[in-house]
Amino acid sequence: MDDSYLTDYFKDIEKIAQRLDLEEIERAVSALSFARDNGFGVKVVGLGGSAANASHFVTDLRKLCGVRAECLTDNIGEFTAWANDSSLDDSFANMIRSNQQPRDTILVVLSVGGGDLVRGVSVSLLNAMRTAHELGLTIISIVGRTEGYAAKFSDVTIIVPEVNSTYVTPYSESFQSVVCHAIVFHPKMLKGKPTW
Repeated sequence: MDDSYLTDYFKDIEKIAQRLDLEEIERAVSALSFARDNGFGVKVVGLGGSAANASHFVTDLRKLCGVRAECLTDNIGEFTAWANDSSLDDSFANMIRSNQQPRDTILVVLSVGGGDLVRGVSVSLLNAMRTAHELGLTIISIVGRTEGYAAKFSDVTIIVPEVNSTYVTPYSESFQSVVCHAIVFHPKMLKGKPTW
């Protein structure tokens, strides 16, 4: 059996874990715990696999941490209504504007690339971040690229270090989940008790 692929894959996982910026994760924890403790709301967004991670993160934030949080892609009816009546690129931005509460203070963005207008990639996320800036929201991003919009314009940027360009997407999306769980189970955040 040729196991070189799996050996290399999991060696990469070790390298990424060792290179994560723990101070930046602590900054995210501080912002989210402050929001929770003061009754502020958190919006979380992602596309593709990152949307699934966003939904999971919001579930944990609500259930285990007592955060008033919402995942924008969990409301597929509103998301597609805005896409149909306005544009897909502006769907998240319109959702943020239309549902913005006075005590909503954070937008969390989960993305591999973080949005690139020139390449036309994840433009809906990029526009969501622009709208968040206009509304004065703090932006926390967990991304796998340093050159995307999120990495450049977020207040807190957690970069999944690139150790192998072939696997940027699976490593980025895997570590979104790892980082989100680290945040949720941080002593400053955890309020509920998981079953296991």
